[in-house]
Amino acid sequence: PGNVRELQNLVERGVIMAAPDEPIDVHHLFRGDDLHADRTLSLGEAGRLVQVSGPAPGHPHRAAVPEASEYRRALVAARYNVAEAARRLGLSRAQLAYRLKRHGID
Repeated sequence: PGNVRELQNLVERGVIMAAPDEPIDVHHLFRGDDLHADRTLSLGEAGRLVQVSGPAPGHPHRAAVPEASEYRRALVAARYNVAEAARRLGLSRAQLAYRLKRHGID
């Protein structure tokens, strides 16, 4: 049961972190400190981890990721309407809610 819950949480995180219509990749499943900075992994066509040369598309360490202050500004501009702030940031409501919780923004 514990392994099943862990797998469910991992898949849920991938769904939340991936953009709509974007395939779930390794960087969606694990936090940045869980990944080794000296190597970039991706999912190969057979569904196995493969080393890729250069940054993985959308990898959070290589792409611009909004800072906590940007989340706060979006919330203030949307008068603390999380759904509206998410739309302004180009995120789903679930993605923004997850990121706000991760940054300790209530």
